[in-house]
Amino acid sequence: SNTLACLDREEALLLDFSDVTQSSTLKGMTADMAVDGDLKTMSATTRTGKKNAWFNIMLAEPGRVGRVEIVNGNTGRKKDMLNRATVYAEYNGRKSECGTIAVTDAETIKGQTYTVDCEGKPASSVRIVQKYKWNKRKSLELKEVRVYAHVATSHTVEIVE
Repeated sequence: SNTLACLDREEALLLDFSDVTQSSTLKGMTADMAVDGDLKTMSATTRTGKKNAWFNIMLAEPGRVGRVEIVNGNTGRKKDMLNRATVYAEYNGRKSECGTIAVTDAETIKGQTYTVDCEGKPASSVRIVQKYKWNKRKSLELKEVRVYAHVATSHTVEIVE
């Protein structure tokens, strides 16, 4: 039986990871809780005044990264903790910025799901960094982080001179 046929095209493009880590861990909310497919769990770093908070997904094998989908750990008052967090594609020790999250006022999971496009940047890992403070502290609280492979657009663009 062809199991791939049952997979939605998007699912098939989800990149496998070998490891997930974060800058620190708050109350047992480990990094792997952001990649468990369960929206009832989340990862959380301790809240720090000085150091940047970060979350890192090491890919099973280096590849070209497309969109990174991030579900905010908070839909209420604390949702702005994620505001201005930046997503990077890391390859051979070099970081390349993919984009920054601008938190909206929506108070639903769907409304607090953000997509940052790495546009095919090569990566061995994807890193989310929060260098801005919320309530005088830097922290990352993430329900889910999904990294998708880059899909090259199939249409060709004709150059007219």
